[in-house]
Amino acid sequence: MSLVQAISSSPRAADSLRDFIAERIAPQVSGNPEDRDWRIRRSLIGSQLIGLAFQRYVMRAEPLATAEPGQVAAWAGPVIDRYMHEPLAGVAGQHETAAQ
Repeated sequence: MSLVQAISSSPRAADSLRDFIAERIAPQVSGNPEDRDWRIRRSLIGSQLIGLAFQRYVMRAEPLATAEPGQVAAWAGPVIDRYMHEPLAGVAGQHETAAQ
Protein backbone atom coordinates (compact mmCIF):
# COMPACT_ATOMS: atom_id res chain seq x y z
CA MET A 1 0.00 0.00 0.00
CA SER A 2 2.91 2.36 0.61
CA LEU A 3 3.78 2.26 -3.11
CA VAL A 4 0.26 3.36 -4.01
CA GLN A 5 0.42 6.15 -1.43
CA ALA A 6 3.83 7.27 -2.66
CA ILE A 7 2.95 7.41 -6.35
CA SER A 8 -0.37 9.11 -5.69
CA SER A 9 1.11 11.81 -3.48
CA SER A 10 4.49 12.40 -5.09
CA PRO A 11 4.99 13.35 -8.74
CA ARG A 12 8.63 12.31 -8.38
CA ALA A 13 7.67 8.80 -7.22
CA ALA A 14 5.15 8.55 -10.06
CA ASP A 15 7.83 9.63 -12.56
CA SER A 16 10.23 7.02 -11.16
CA LEU A 17 7.66 4.25 -11.50
CA ARG A 18 6.77 5.39 -15.02
CA ASP A 19 10.47 5.36 -16.00
CA PHE A 20 10.93 1.93 -14.41
CA ILE A 21 8.04 0.51 -16.43
CA ALA A 22 9.13 2.23 -19.65
CA GLU A 23 12.64 0.80 -19.37
CA ARG A 24 11.31 -2.74 -18.94
CA ILE A 25 8.64 -2.68 -21.61
CA ALA A 26 10.81 -2.27 -24.67
CA PRO A 27 9.49 -2.12 -28.22
CA GLN A 28 9.54 -5.50 -29.93
CA VAL A 29 10.09 -3.90 -33.31
CA SER A 30 12.75 -1.55 -34.50
CA GLY A 31 11.78 2.05 -34.40
CA ASN A 32 11.38 4.95 -32.07
CA PRO A 33 10.31 3.93 -28.54
CA GLU A 34 8.76 7.40 -28.18
CA ASP A 35 6.46 6.85 -31.15
CA ARG A 36 2.85 7.67 -30.19
CA ASP A 37 1.65 4.14 -30.99
CA TRP A 38 4.32 2.62 -28.80
CA ARG A 39 3.62 5.07 -25.94
CA ILE A 40 -0.04 4.01 -26.03
CA ARG A 41 0.94 0.33 -25.98
CA ARG A 42 3.41 0.87 -23.14
CA SER A 43 0.77 2.71 -21.11
CA LEU A 44 -1.76 -0.08 -21.61
CA ILE A 45 0.76 -2.78 -20.68
CA GLY A 46 1.88 -0.83 -17.63
CA SER A 47 -1.71 -0.34 -16.48
CA GLN A 48 -2.34 -4.07 -16.86
CA LEU A 49 0.75 -5.00 -14.84
CA ILE A 50 0.18 -2.43 -12.09
CA GLY A 51 -3.48 -3.44 -11.77
CA LEU A 52 -2.53 -7.11 -11.68
CA ALA A 53 0.07 -6.51 -8.98
CA PHE A 54 -2.34 -4.38 -6.96
CA GLN A 55 -5.08 -7.02 -7.07
CA ARG A 56 -2.68 -9.89 -6.33
CA TYR A 57 -0.45 -8.40 -3.64
CA VAL A 58 -2.33 -5.47 -2.07
CA MET A 59 -6.00 -6.47 -2.33
CA ARG A 60 -5.17 -10.20 -2.23
CA ALA A 61 -8.10 -10.86 -4.53
CA GLU A 62 -8.82 -14.55 -5.03
CA PRO A 63 -8.16 -16.59 -7.03
CA LEU A 64 -5.43 -14.28 -8.29
CA ALA A 65 -3.68 -13.96 -4.92
CA THR A 66 -2.94 -17.66 -4.55
CA ALA A 67 -2.62 -18.68 -8.19
CA GLU A 68 0.66 -20.13 -9.37
CA PRO A 69 2.77 -17.67 -11.40
CA GLY A 70 2.30 -19.79 -14.52
CA GLN A 71 -1.46 -19.57 -14.17
CA VAL A 72 -1.32 -15.78 -13.73
CA ALA A 73 0.82 -15.60 -16.86
CA ALA A 74 -1.70 -17.75 -18.75
CA TRP A 75 -4.52 -15.40 -17.71
CA ALA A 76 -2.76 -12.08 -18.30
CA GLY A 77 -0.35 -13.02 -21.08
CA PRO A 78 -2.84 -12.93 -23.96
CA VAL A 79 -3.95 -9.43 -22.97
CA ILE A 80 -0.37 -8.18 -22.85
CA ASP A 81 0.40 -9.92 -26.16
CA ARG A 82 -2.59 -8.17 -27.69
CA TYR A 83 -1.36 -4.80 -26.47
CA MET A 84 2.09 -5.60 -27.88
CA HIS A 85 1.15 -6.90 -31.31
CA GLU A 86 -2.46 -6.40 -32.35
CA PRO A 87 -3.88 -3.27 -33.97
CA LEU A 88 -5.32 -0.85 -31.43
CA ALA A 89 -8.82 0.39 -32.14
CA GLY A 90 -9.04 4.15 -32.40
CA VAL A 91 -5.33 4.73 -33.07
CA ALA A 92 -4.78 6.69 -36.29
CA GLY A 93 -3.04 4.72 -39.01
CA GLN A 94 -4.06 1.31 -37.71
CA HIS A 95 -6.71 -0.97 -39.10
CA GLU A 96 -9.79 -1.05 -36.87
CA THR A 97 -10.44 -4.57 -35.59
CA ALA A 98 -13.47 -3.87 -33.43
CA ALA A 99 -16.92 -4.39 -34.88
CA GLN A 100 -18.56 -1.14 -35.75
